[in-house]
This record gives sequence, C-alpha cells and structure tokens, in this order.
Amino acid sequence: TSLTSPTSSPPSSELPQEFTYMKNEYEIAAWVSDHKRILDLAISIRKAKRQKIDNDSEDDDIGKIIGSNRREIEDRLYVEARALFLRTRNTSAELLEQMASEILNKKTSHPEIPDVVEKISNVLSNLRYQVNKQLKRRAEEYRERYGDEISHSNLSGFVDDYVWRNILRLPLLGVVKMDLNKDRAMCENLRKFVIKALEKWIIALTSGKDAKSDMKRLDAITLELPIPTKYSITSRLAVRQLLLCR
Repeated sequence: TSLTSPTSSPPSSELPQEFTYMKNEYEIAAWVSDHKRILDLAISIRKAKRQKIDNDSEDDDIGKIIGSNRREIEDRLYVEARALFLRTRNTSAELLEQMASEILNKKTSHPEIPDVVEKISNVLSNLRYQVNKQLKRRAEEYRERYGDEISHSNLSGFVDDYVWRNILRLPLLGVVKMDLNKDRAMCENLRKFVIKALEKWIIALTSGKDAKSDMKRLDAITLELPIPTKYSITSRLAVRQLLLCR
C-alpha cells in the first residue's frame, strides 16, 4: 500500500521523519520490529485498546443483565401484590417483609427490602382505592334498580360472573386466568367476597356513609385461596400467620 494512499496512511507531512522515505506499510513494520522499545510500546498500546473494547462490551452485557433483572423484579412485585390483594386487604410488617424477601429472593435483612416493602404497600393502597371506587359505583347501580332493600336473591343476581370480574379487574391482572377459571370454588369465593363488599357499600350509602375500610373485615372468605400467578409467590405465603404478627 502506498504511503500516500488516502485510505491507508496519513500524508507524508504527518509521518515521523524515519518513515518519510519508506514505500509501504511493510517497510514501516519491518523498521518497527527492529526497534524493540517502540515495538513493545506499540504492542502495549494495542493491548490496552483491545482491553477497553472488551471492557466496554462487558459493561454493556452487565448493564443488560441488571436491567433485565430489575424488570423481572418489578413484574414480580406488581403481579404478586395484586394476587395478595385477592387473598387479604390487610397487611402487617412481617407479611410485607416476607413477600419482599420472596420477590427479591433475598433475606429480610437485605438493604433493598424496605424499598420493595414500600412499593408493595403503595400497590395495595391503590388497589383498595380502585376496587372501592368500583364497588361504590355498582352499589349506586344496585340502589337505582332495587332501592335500598337488600336481599340475597337480588345481590346474587346482580353480581354475575361479569360484574365480580369487572370489579376485581385490576387485581385479577396478576392472576393466571386459565388456572383461575379451572378452579370453580376459587371463583365462587371471589364472587362471594364481592357480594359481601357490595352489601357493605349499599348499607353505607343508604345511611350516608362510606364503606372504604369494610373490605378489610372480609378476609375470612379469601384468606386461604391459593391465587395462581406465574411466579407462585403469594400462593406459598403463610398469610394468616404473618397477619397475626401485627
């Protein structure tokens, strides 16, 4: 290759004086090989550049792994918090810490646990708010249709399969639907919970009050349900025992 080739070497004015009269890269390489210090330096520079490329690539790989792990942890958190809501509307520090430990797959003493506990608590609070809003809306619909009289027949007819699933739409996002639908007893218990919670709201609205905290008194219907999720964390938790630690 000619030294004046625009694609291979810099102009002769930019070359070291020793290389000015050399005709090609081979002659330059031969000259460098005869000068050990320069050759060693060139080899060291080459190794350093290659190491930097390798390190940058490794950092990118580590970053991708960390990012992937974080996304999975976030997914676990939201999936399992929704499933936990279907089992209980109550919490305890011990329950939240144990759940965070399972989500992170780390001991409850791990420094990341408090942050995950707070996020789980926030998800549960939002679910209580959203589900109560749906219950209130349906209670108002019921009163428009049947008045203030509460009968099991009317409530049972009003809360059909569509209604209870619609009221629990957000927490049901964390559930493996195929497994849930196969378990008729579990579906019926969730429907019973909705019927009871709706009844509380109808009574409250009739007397000009609200029933926001009443769903916390209905855990007996759902506490032992093994809510199916893709991570199977909530279904393994000893929720009753952990709640008793309050």
